[in-house]
Amino acid sequence: MASLPDDVRDALRPLLPPSHSIVHAEHLTDLWAGYGAIFRLTLSSAPPPSSSSSPPPSRYTLILKYIDAPAPSSSSSLSSERKRISYVVETNFYARFRTRLPADVHAPSLVGTALTSRGGRATLLTDLRDGFPEFAEKRATLSPSQVHLAVEWLAKYHATFSGLAQRVDLDDFFPPPSVPSSSPSGTDDGDRTGLWRQGGYTYLSTRLSELAAIAPTSKWGRLGLHKDSPLPYAIDWCLRSPRLRSRLTLCHGDVKAANMAFSSPSSSSSSAGQAVAFYDFQYPGLSLGVQDLAKFFATSIPTSLLSPSASADELLKMYHDILIDALPLDQLGIRDAHEARTQWYPLADLEADFDLALVAWTCFLAGWSGGFWGNVAWLTDRAERLLCDEAWTAAVLQRWRHEGKGEMPDGS
Repeated sequence: MASLPDDVRDALRPLLPPSHSIVHAEHLTDLWAGYGAIFRLTLSSAPPPSSSSSPPPSRYTLILKYIDAPAPSSSSSLSSERKRISYVVETNFYARFRTRLPADVHAPSLVGTALTSRGGRATLLTDLRDGFPEFAEKRATLSPSQVHLAVEWLAKYHATFSGLAQRVDLDDFFPPPSVPSSSPSGTDDGDRTGLWRQGGYTYLSTRLSELAAIAPTSKWGRLGLHKDSPLPYAIDWCLRSPRLRSRLTLCHGDVKAANMAFSSPSSSSSSAGQAVAFYDFQYPGLSLGVQDLAKFFATSIPTSLLSPSASADELLKMYHDILIDALPLDQLGIRDAHEARTQWYPLADLEADFDLALVAWTCFLAGWSGGFWGNVAWLTDRAERLLCDEAWTAAVLQRWRHEGKGEMPDGS
């Protein structure tokens, strides 16, 4: 049995009903750079004893995410600041945004969160293992039906939050860690209750060192992906500035198979025989939904589903169809699904945005110390074809210069 620090146990007590107690703590994993740990807690729900025939206490499990990140300082690195803020964002997501999800868009639910006496944070979440025992990180690959479930989940999730940028106070959202806070002096990160102003963790303003690592004479540098080329900045601007701002939604921010869990086929009434739940919401923020799709396709989809006979375009069309059907049309001021499909976000526009997202992901990996991973051949082939297309690059640059006035990302 893992040992929970006394301050963590003390913080958890007010979050539990009086008759519930922790009987076991299983250490699941440590967090990045020793910033805490995740535990599976077994709890006992014991009614007050009334007679010798009282039923035995019932037991259930919850997930404890214990955060003990160091306070920010002048010596903090960009990576440490990004990760520290991500834990605050994750708590905010479960507290304020998780409840907006439709019943069939599954994710852990927040039980409660509290600060410990030593300044850490203890967050209790429902345990996905109860309804979703098949964790994708333990599989060699996803099945085609599981890929379809994940695409459906993403489409409904993105539909739910479409137009969010026009309905929230962005001053309450976190800027990139490299950008000074615009909040009044003295406002602490913990006072913010929003998410990231820009979702994900590989966008350009927070990855300028990776861009600088791409040599202009390298393969990707010769194709225009390096710090002295305008192309990476143009691509980044186009992704941040869709033709209709209401197309911006809330991305998950780290979509990969390792952040999914599936129900047992016999325990779900879905058409595919299973249901999927997503977890690890550390990087949700404003974004185009295709940026989630780009990472998912490039890292986690079986290559057989990306072949010419079963192309990514079919999955994009499936996503688009579900997205349109699930949109909150009234909130977006759209008359009907036909208008949404043909004017608000035509499939051709979504496919064009997906191409931008793939090249942006390629640009990050080309300069990242970890290098390329996932469906490397498919990704690099598709990105290279786009970058070699002079008409494509000219159109991206023209839009950036004409509409974006050549705007550069913060920190560049």
